[in-house]
Amino acid sequence: MTEPHQPFRVWRPNPHPRYCTLLTRFPSAPNSVWESIAEAVPFPAHSDRVEFHMDPRYPHRRRLADYCYSVNQFVVISGRLRNFLDAHAVQAEYLPARIYDGRGRLASYDYMVANVQTVLDVIDQEKSIIEFNPHAPRIQRADRLVIDSDAIAVDIMAFRPRYLPEVLIVRESFANKLESARFTGLDLDTLTQFVE
Repeated sequence: MTEPHQPFRVWRPNPHPRYCTLLTRFPSAPNSVWESIAEAVPFPAHSDRVEFHMDPRYPHRRRLADYCYSVNQFVVISGRLRNFLDAHAVQAEYLPARIYDGRGRLASYDYMVANVQTVLDVIDQEKSIIEFNPHAPRIQRADRLVIDSDAIAVDIMAFRPRYLPEVLIVRESFANKLESARFTGLDLDTLTQFVE
């Protein structure tokens, strides 16, 4: 059966071998920072910056994408991509990031960890095929994910769904703009592709 078209995309990093993979050096990015991103809540007040290092296992992958693939699943973006998000009124906070190459040399300081703050209760639970974690109010499995577009204000371009706050969803029209701007390192999957 063909799934009905949904005007949304799941925004994920693309671990392309052309670009570097980032490792996080703790305690530069304490667990509380990651928890803030996973739960889409504000960063801890004491947070100042995060440090990332290019994975030394891939010494030839030194290029930085606009959206860098991080093994810790941080949303690490370039200043250019941040400016684009700001221009489209995406509600997010940012933590400065420094990126070092495999030899420990500073490669860039024009990057940041993004934490999109808009969390919406928009998953249509009757039309979706989902399974909740029995110990927490989170979806642990989704075979079909249906978003109630009528529950989303027209000016919201990016959001995290309640019960799946680690997933970043953007409007299809906004995804098209991201692709037209030729930002690198992004995968913009349909909801059907996301659950496959």
